[in-house]
Amino acid sequence: MVYISEVYQTLNLIFGFLALLLTIYFKLDIYYFAFLTLGLQIILGLFSVIHVIIKFRYLKNGANYKNEISNKDILKSGFAFFQVGIAASIVWSTDNLVINHFLSPEFITPYTIAFKMFSYIFIFSAMINGIVGPIYGNAFSEGNFEKINIYASAILKLLPVIGGLVWFSLMFFAEDAIFLWTRNENAFGGFLLIFSLGLYGFILSFVNTYATIIFSLNLANKALLIAWGEAILNFILSIILVNYFGIGGVALATALASFFTGFIFLPKYISKLTNQKISFNYIFVKKHFIVLVVPSVIISIFSTQIDIFLLKFLLYIILTFIYLYFTWKFIESTDKQLILNVLKRKA
Repeated sequence: MVYISEVYQTLNLIFGFLALLLTIYFKLDIYYFAFLTLGLQIILGLFSVIHVIIKFRYLKNGANYKNEISNKDILKSGFAFFQVGIAASIVWSTDNLVINHFLSPEFITPYTIAFKMFSYIFIFSAMINGIVGPIYGNAFSEGNFEKINIYASAILKLLPVIGGLVWFSLMFFAEDAIFLWTRNENAFGGFLLIFSLGLYGFILSFVNTYATIIFSLNLANKALLIAWGEAILNFILSIILVNYFGIGGVALATALASFFTGFIFLPKYISKLTNQKISFNYIFVKKHFIVLVVPSVIISIFSTQIDIFLLKFLLYIILTFIYLYFTWKFIESTDKQLILNVLKRKA
């Protein structure tokens, strides 16, 4: 029933946007916006508590269940998850501090707008992994590593495909979309920023999957070094690159930090911690990246020089059709069915 959690996460995003709309409509100041946001989150939280109590009231009879795990073990495991969350928050939060210190506050706005575009789009990645996560945990408890490999293989085909699509799509239309939304040319942070965030999103489609497997197998304490390494490396690279490439350099630092930590080391850690029972096949990924992702991104870079929107849009439609058509051709039939099952939430 993990989909219930995803529904509440979606409602949380909607409530946050609703608070913003109410603040703008009634011309309230930022303090009321904070109170509205907090109030709606409290209401949603209380409703979810009541929902859980009613829906899962049959679990109250805890005497019928064996308590084989101590509270100490639960807290120890929880502290590892807490540290990973803190490290991830540092990665996502320090960029604005670096921009504010080395550039100036007005550069934060275009960076935040672009970053939000990607972060909201890649919530889909987290939702898909959230659906599959319990399957990993259940398969691990049964010692069924083959099932974990099958699902991980399918997800590592689906999410990078979406990541590549979003990458070149926003290279095509990010400038237009941001101007349409803000009516301010200064709100666009440049194509290096969009390119770097697209690269980060593509890398994140892998890293999110690896992290989901690690969390589902309760191995978060084994990945702390990687999580903190990414946070530290991101901070150092941001300080270096912001001086050369501005806000685009900060985004590039985030992508490189994720690549040189989670992308490279997490799959190796997973294989090592499971005695090679979980391994990853990258034949499809390499073929797809070289044949489709790279050419699509290169074409999208050249599209930034096209001033006629209809011509650019036509080029995008043709490119997207080719990208999706050959992607589907590359995927094996068994993976196609599994991906469709995951998307339909029937897995």
